[in-house]
Amino acid sequence: MSDPQPDPGLDELGPMDYLAVEFPAGRITGDGFALLLDLVDRGLVRVLDLEFLAKSPDGAVGLVDAGSLDADPGVDLTPFEGASSGILDQSDIDEVGAAIGPGSVAAMLVYEELAILPLLAAWQRGGARVITEGQISPDEIVLALKAAGRRRQFAGGGDGANARRIQIEADRSIVSRSVRPALAPRGGINIKSAGLGGLK
Repeated sequence: MSDPQPDPGLDELGPMDYLAVEFPAGRITGDGFALLLDLVDRGLVRVLDLEFLAKSPDGAVGLVDAGSLDADPGVDLTPFEGASSGILDQSDIDEVGAAIGPGSVAAMLVYEELAILPLLAAWQRGGARVITEGQISPDEIVLALKAAGRRRQFAGGGDGANARRIQIEADRSIVSRSVRPALAPRGGINIKSAGLGGLK
């Protein structure tokens, strides 16, 4: 039996999130947009808004069309022309613009995760209901693990030193895998506190 596929037509909404990616020197590189299109085609994510903005050498920031961007050979942005929906407001654009360097281009993406919808539907068919959902950043996970390690240390008696040593190694591993500086624009922007607060 094949795995159940997400049904974008379901009334339920999947978790929604955002990210902003900076492309230094104003050139779109890599195969990220091809992978994004693949996720959309497979019904795993839905693009809710996609904006491109450019920052001139003198610091001026403005939105630009996908078709006007400089890109590496093989990078096709045509499928994303017209993907702007207006969910991102001017305050979001200003925050990202302040976070990127002069001459850079940024892609601001708001998306819905559809892969979880069959799971939600299955629970609801069984009479369950989702009572809350939310976002957890990698930094919050690391802090929670550190706090849990301290609690285990205090409760572990003579094994506290060993438990702490194990926890420190776990923290280092999680930081190296989970904290993605390339997707964390400089300046610590918080789009949720601006135009995306209602999407959580």
